Amino acid sequence: MTLTPGKMILPAVPTPWAEGGNLVYDIVDSGITYRVHEFNVVGSNSLKVLNSGNFDYLIVAGGGGGGGGQGRGAGGGAGGLLTTIGSSPTLLSSQTYTIVVGEGGAGNAGPGANGTNSSAFGLTAIGGGGGGGQNDRNGKNGGSGGGGAEWFGVGSGGSGTVGQGNDGAPPQFPSNSSGGGGGAGGAGSGTSGGAGLTINIDGNSTIYAKGGNGLIGEGVSPAIATTKGGGGSGSTLGATFNTKIGSSGNSGIVIVRYAISLH
Repeated sequence: MTLTPGKMILPAVPTPWAEGGNLVYDIVDSGITYRVHEFNVVGSNSLKVLNSGNFDYLIVAGGGGGGGGQGRGAGGGAGGLLTTIGSSPTLLSSQTYTIVVGEGGAGNAGPGANGTNSSAFGLTAIGGGGGGGQNDRNGKNGGSGGGGAEWFGVGSGGSGTVGQGNDGAPPQFPSNSSGGGGGAGGAGSGTSGGAGLTINIDGNSTIYAKGGNGLIGEGVSPAIATTKGGGGSGSTLGATFNTKIGSSGNSGIVIVRYAISLH
């Protein structure tokens, strides 16, 4: 290499760099090119950081299952949500990190099951709480709490985890309706699941972690939340009145991105 007298050539500063994920792709956001690593399959995987630097993340746990049984099951709570989007990225060193994607909780002819946790970088998003159902009307605690089920009495909504989600709604008596599960963007309200959060980390504005809806009155099936980490809806399935089964919660997701433009 020939150097021109009086000029100094500085080496390029390496950008962050990593390997791993079920999907890897590039996006442009606000004029900056990012590499995105998406982990969207339930279970354990790894992200190998080759060059340290600033990384954004979105970690969403599995949603809680909807409750069921005697026809008035409550909605499951959304999985807990943690993200750097809207705040500051985190500095990751060059090492291999374990990434775990949580599974949605099963819907039941009784209280729904809690979703399982998602985790990355020493952080844990808590699985959503199952919705109340036959034999246990109370919503379970979780990332967001499950709704409370109504059947000739009043159950209570489960509690959400501060900084990750919100509380589930209690049942409505005597209107015979069960509560919606909490969501990452708000508590359950009446039979409606709490709002999710709209986040753009992968080039798309996507709603994550909406709470599941509770059953309305005598068997009016609620809409099923389809967001990642969303809670299951109450009492949507089943051949007979006493065996109606809530829908299962949705699995979680972990997404990581970093700027790949030289700087």
